[in-house]
Amino acid sequence: MAGLNAAPASATAAPLSPVKHISRGIRPATQLILYGIAAGHCQLEGCRTCLTAHHVDQTPGNYGEKAHIVAFRKKGPRGETIDAVEDINGIENLMLLCAPCHKKIDDHPDDYPRERLLAIKRDTEAFVRAAMAQRDDLRTHVITFAAPIHGKPVGISDQRVREALRPRYAASQDFTRIDLNGITVGDTDAFYAAAQAQLERSIADLQRHGGPLLQTGHASLFALGPIPLLIKLGALITDKIDADFFQRHQEEDWAWRPSGPPIRFEVALPAAPDAAAPVVALLSLSGTVGRADLPADLAASPNIFEMSLGDRTPDRTFLRTRDDLAAFRSAWIGLQAEVSRLIGVGTAIHLIPAVPAPVAVLCGRARHPKAQGKLIVYDLRRDLGGYQRILEVSHD
Repeated sequence: MAGLNAAPASATAAPLSPVKHISRGIRPATQLILYGIAAGHCQLEGCRTCLTAHHVDQTPGNYGEKAHIVAFRKKGPRGETIDAVEDINGIENLMLLCAPCHKKIDDHPDDYPRERLLAIKRDTEAFVRAAMAQRDDLRTHVITFAAPIHGKPVGISDQRVREALRPRYAASQDFTRIDLNGITVGDTDAFYAAAQAQLERSIADLQRHGGPLLQTGHASLFALGPIPLLIKLGALITDKIDADFFQRHQEEDWAWRPSGPPIRFEVALPAAPDAAAPVVALLSLSGTVGRADLPADLAASPNIFEMSLGDRTPDRTFLRTRDDLAAFRSAWIGLQAEVSRLIGVGTAIHLIPAVPAPVAVLCGRARHPKAQGKLIVYDLRRDLGGYQRILEVSHD
């Protein structure tokens, strides 16, 4: 299973694999089929290296190797099953591999028996067929957002992202990656100022005329970071583009669960609202917002609107399905409508969120058209004695 043009061994050379002395004789038509069903990529699981361009400088070329699953002779890799192969050079006995993966399976035949390689071959070919069958309306542009949480960097796995997208698929391998992990964490105000500036630049570039977001017409957002920044991110992503938002579950995957008990969001309204006092929205979903942790003027306000999970105790695992996220969106828009009705249109809302990441994004994105007042967003800082005012979001 070595290269096609291997030179014969000299009399003094070390013994070579018996496979190298025999011409493979793979028909040109078979070679074309092999490249086609592999879509020009290495077929070994976990690799997927592109074999039509050099991996360093992308120089076009043929960098693939046509690997036999069962070798020519019984002494070759997996050669003990040679009698069971109808056509040793047939497409059923061939895989397209990069050179390192080719060497790996031949150097470790016990780790890669025929049955395992056949299964890998079937899976990768099925993946290619499925990708080619995708409809254009299932394309999406992937956006990942990562920012340090409590000073610790976070990461998002590309593989997990692709798994969660199905049945949608990434329109391009070039995701938009907004990574704020490199911003020095020290003074909180300085961190949030730098983070917001970078966010605004990234989203503006994403939404430019002819940019990937407008070309695709759909976005899929995978985001981890401080809640105020997620709210800001949601406000920056235009609602003129369809978008899906994903939640990383405790199992560390991002796929929405197909079904589950519906979540019931309840909003408690103030008993005696006063238009002269600040409006406060408490979102007690991932945890309970403690009134003792609020700034004194907000804790004393008669205009406190609180969203909860009804009879369910707030926890970080409640958000499991797309329907749950859609239900939150409706409840959040409803809360803003009540602010307009009871206090006045355009009233600013002091937002105190204890919510999962995609809910935070929707807080910024799903603004009620009749409640154009700014959101003043807070975050819990135990080291500073409670909730602190972090940033503002408006439609300006």
